[in-house]
Amino acid sequence: MLLLSIHPRYADAIFAGTKTVELRRRAPRIAKGDEVLVYSTIPTAAVIGTFTVENVTETRLEPLWRRARGTAAVTREQFHSYFDGLETGIGIWVGQVRPFQSPISLWSLRNLWPGFHPPQGFRYLTSHEVGALFELADRSGRVRAA
Repeated sequence: MLLLSIHPRYADAIFAGTKTVELRRRAPRIAKGDEVLVYSTIPTAAVIGTFTVENVTETRLEPLWRRARGTAAVTREQFHSYFDGLETGIGIWVGQVRPFQSPISLWSLRNLWPGFHPPQGFRYLTSHEVGALFELADRSGRVRAA
C-alpha cells in the first residue's frame, strides 16, 4: 500500500471533493483500484484517510494540464513551477475517498512503527505495517486507542 504525503491544503481538498487529481513529479507503483493512505504534512502531521485510485497517467505537461486544470486545485503558474525542468508529469485520479473520523497522529504512527519518519513524497508500506495500521483504525474510520 502507498502512503502519500500531501500538504494539508491539498489533502483537505481531496477529502472535500474539490481536488480529484494529485499531481506528482515521480510515478509511484500504483494502479487503478489500489488504495492509498493520505498523510497530511505539518501542521496536521497525521494519516487522515484513504482514497481509491481511479486512474494513473504519465503524460507530457500540456496534455496533463488540460486534463487536470479544473480538478488539481492549482493555478497554471503553480502547475508549471511544480513541474519545472520536466517534460512529463504524473496524474493520480482520486476515486472514492474514506476520511478517518479521527486522524492517526504522527505520535501514534511512531508508537506503531518505531523510527517512523513521514516520507518526503511517498513510501510503500509492508503488509505488516498495513496490518498494524488497520488494527489501530478500523475500515469505518474510527481510530482505536493507541
